[in-house]
Amino acid sequence: MALNLQASQQDLKGIFGTGDRFIIPSYQRPYSWEYDQCSQLFSDIVEAFEGRKEFFVGNILMAKSPVEKNRPRVVDGQQRLLTIWLMFKVMYLLYPGLNDLKKVVAVPAREGDKTYPKIVSEVFETDDPKDIPYIHEMTLQQLEMEYNNALDKKGNIREDIIKSRIKINLFYLYNWILAKRNEYDDEKMKDFIFFVLDNVSVLPIELTGTDMEDASDRALVIFETLNNRGMDLEDADIFKERLYRKAVSVKEKDMFIQNWTDLKSLVEDVGMTIDDIFRYYSHIIRGRNNITYGEKSLRQFFLLEKFSPLQNKEYKDILDDLNKMVWVLKFLTTSASQQNELGKWMQIINAYTNQYPKYVLATYLFEYGWENIIKDSSQFIELIKALIRYCYFMGSTTTVKFRMYEYIKQITHKQEIGENRISDLNITRFDWVGTLRKGYALLAYYLTTKELLSSYSIDQVYTQNDVKRYAPDQQEEYQEMLNCLGNMVVLDINRRSLSCDKKANYYLNSGILEVRQLLDGSIRVNKDLIMKRNEEIKKRLYDFFSV
Repeated sequence: MALNLQASQQDLKGIFGTGDRFIIPSYQRPYSWEYDQCSQLFSDIVEAFEGRKEFFVGNILMAKSPVEKNRPRVVDGQQRLLTIWLMFKVMYLLYPGLNDLKKVVAVPAREGDKTYPKIVSEVFETDDPKDIPYIHEMTLQQLEMEYNNALDKKGNIREDIIKSRIKINLFYLYNWILAKRNEYDDEKMKDFIFFVLDNVSVLPIELTGTDMEDASDRALVIFETLNNRGMDLEDADIFKERLYRKAVSVKEKDMFIQNWTDLKSLVEDVGMTIDDIFRYYSHIIRGRNNITYGEKSLRQFFLLEKFSPLQNKEYKDILDDLNKMVWVLKFLTTSASQQNELGKWMQIINAYTNQYPKYVLATYLFEYGWENIIKDSSQFIELIKALIRYCYFMGSTTTVKFRMYEYIKQITHKQEIGENRISDLNITRFDWVGTLRKGYALLAYYLTTKELLSSYSIDQVYTQNDVKRYAPDQQEEYQEMLNCLGNMVVLDINRRSLSCDKKANYYLNSGILEVRQLLDGSIRVNKDLIMKRNEEIKKRLYDFFSV
C-alpha cells in the first residue's frame, strides 16, 4: 500500500487558523489528560516564551479524504490538540479583541454569524461530544461562574464534583492564564499570546486516500511505525469503528452505541478487556476455517482476512458472538471457585503456565453452550483432563499451542478429542517436573480428594535453610528430596516462610488431615517421610496419565 503522506512543521496559528474542523473518530479514547500533562505543556510553553525560544509540541497524525478535505480525522495527537484548543478558548474569552484568537477557536459558518468549534469528537462512550460544543458556546461570565463553583474553601479545583475531564482542564488553564495576566502587564500578556500562536509549532502528518476509510488505514500504518513504545489504541478501538460504520450504514447508530456500551460494561465486570474477548473469538473463527498454524496479530486477522466476521457478518451478529463469548469467559472464571467436581479440574487447568488450554475450553463452551455444562459437566471435565494430560506432560512451553489449535478445529467441527493417555510411560518421568511443580502438586492432591478448596497455597515442606540447619553435612544428598513432588504440599491456609520446627505447629491450623500429620512435631528434616510421600504421589500421577 503506497502511502500518500504530507508533513510540514507549522505554528499553531497555521494549523488552527484554517477552515478545517478536526474530527476525533469514534475509535479514539475519550479525552484523558490530567493535571500533570496539562501543567507540563503549559509550563513548557511559558518557559519557552520567557527564554524566547521556539517550542515544538509534537506530531499530529491525520487522515484526509477528497470528499472531506476540511474535516481531517485525528489518528494521533488528540490529547494535545484538544488541550491547546482549550487554552486558546480561555485566551479568547479574556482577549476577545484579538482576531487571531477568534480564528483558531472557531470555524465560521458560510453564511451568518454562527460559528462551530474547531474540534469535533465522535467518541460516543463519553460526554466529550457534548462538552466541546458547550465550551465553544461558553461566555466569560459562564466560565467565571462555573470555575468559582468548582473551587473548595482553599481555592483548589474539586475534581471530584466535575465529571468532565475537559472541563476540569479548562478550569486549570483558566487558573494558570489568570495567574500570568496578574504577573504580566497588558502588553506582555498579548506578547505571550502572540508567541503561542506564532512560535509554538506542531508537525501535522497528513495521510490521504481514496476515501476516509482508506486514508485512516494508511494513517494507522504510520501510527504503528512512529509509536515504537506500543500502540495507544487497542485493537478493539479499531474494530469498534468498523462495527460503528456497519451500524450507521443501516441507520442503527443509536442501537449500536447502546449495545457496545453494554458489552464494554459486561467485559469490565469479568475483569477483562474487549481485546481479550476478540482474541478468544478469533480462535472460534480460526477453528471453523481449519486454521492450525501460528496466530497473526488481532488487527491483521480481523481487518485483512477474508473470513473475518468484520468482512462478512452483520454488526448485530458480531455483537451477539462477542456477548456470548463474554458469558463463556465469565463461566470459566467463576467455575474454579464452585464447590463441585468441575471446580477442582478448573483450578488445575488455571495452574498451567499459559492460556492455550483455555482457548480450547472457551471454544467448547461457545460451540456446545455453557448453559448445558451446568446441567451435565461430565464431558467437559473429560476434556479438561485430556488437556491436562497433554499440556502438563509436555511441560511449561508455548509449543503446546499447535496441538491446542488442532483441538479447537476438531471442536468446531464437532469431533472428539480423546483422553490423551500416554503409552509406555515411565514413572520416573515425574522425578523432575520443573516450573509445573505447583500444578502437579495440586493435581496429585485432587486425585485423592473430593472436596474443593475455595482457596489454596502450595508450600515447600522443607527448604534449603532447613537442610543447612539440621543436616549441614548432607546438603548435596538432600537436593533430590528438596526438589521432588513429595516435598510440595497443598495448603488450605496461607503459605508462611517458617523453619520446619515452627512450621509443624503452624500446619496444625490446617483443615486437611494430611497436612496436620505431615511433620508430626518434628524438629529435624525427615527425608524418609518425604521420599515415601513422593513415591505415593508419583503413583497417583502415573495412574492418571498412563494408558
